[in-house]
Amino acid sequence: MNKTEDIIDLVDQDLGSLLNFLGQKKYIAYFEDLALGLTSDLRTINTLVGQFEKLQKNWNKLEPIFTQSADVKANLAETSRKFDDMNAGFKAIISEMRDHSTVKEACVVAGRAERIKELLEILDTCETELTAYLDQKKKKFPRF
Repeated sequence: MNKTEDIIDLVDQDLGSLLNFLGQKKYIAYFEDLALGLTSDLRTINTLVGQFEKLQKNWNKLEPIFTQSADVKANLAETSRKFDDMNAGFKAIISEMRDHSTVKEACVVAGRAERIKELLEILDTCETELTAYLDQKKKKFPRF
């Protein structure tokens, strides 16, 4: 999942080809079930890769703050605990995805999209709480 932009581009191309194929009525009877199944898988992959990319970008931004800042850990203990739980879940998903040889095998897994969405929501909550804390701290100690 290192090249998510490339994956999304390829999935979009394949999805477009399949939809064009489905529009050609002469082939539809024989290949319809296969094409519909592939279309569904490609849509799942497209959605999951997009969410994964957003999760990874936000995680990259926040991970050093929550893991290395003693101030944040002390003053946002509950938020730090949420981040640690999310962090462990994210790393588990990355590990699970590495065990698969294809993008389809890594993405089309029952519950995977829901789990990534859940982790993204937790990460968004952590970011919101961190921003509020930093804004409060900024008001308390303005720079001269």
